[in-house]
Amino acid sequence: MNVRTTCPLNGKSMLNTHFGNGNIFIEITKSTHGHGGHGWEFGTCLWSPTIDRGGRKRYDLMKIPQRGDMIIHFYQHLWNDNVFETRITGTSIVKNRFVETNDQPPNLDIEERFEKYFRIDLHNYEEITNPLSIASLVNSYGAEIRNEIISRRPKYYPFNTYGNSIRTVQGLYLAQCTSNLYLILKDAITLNETQSFDSSP
Repeated sequence: MNVRTTCPLNGKSMLNTHFGNGNIFIEITKSTHGHGGHGWEFGTCLWSPTIDRGGRKRYDLMKIPQRGDMIIHFYQHLWNDNVFETRITGTSIVKNRFVETNDQPPNLDIEERFEKYFRIDLHNYEEITNPLSIASLVNSYGAEIRNEIISRRPKYYPFNTYGNSIRTVQGLYLAQCTSNLYLILKDAITLNETQSFDSSP
């Protein structure tokens, strides 16, 4: 498999400067319940139960991110253009490693609550000016991403094969970003930002 070279972003974007300075992870979440509510807002922390309803340790990847690692955020939301979809919205940096806590995110319904949670505090959230839709990413780079899935079978990858295409892994909250996927995302975001700038009046 060919490893990509990157198309550089302008300025001092975190996507442009972080590569090689730590691991990269992807949060896959949605705007439902406001990411947990006050004190748990999107871009300020990662959080998950310590185990799922069946007692499985499916969230143990939360134990891996270290201080200084990057998080890329995939966010499902009803956007201002009235499209409900997942888009890549920004990046942040891990402030501290995970903690286990009994504190409850305040916006959860009773049936959504668990006894304990993993929480990772973040800082330096940097918004992407023109969030890139996952649908556009798949349309332009799906074959390349699918090739990595098939040839390398990376663990905790955010995508899996879906027929002749790909989709985000259902039910996965935190994923690991390979170096190759990072360069794909960086190129796709750069191109999307450039096209948005060029089409501005």
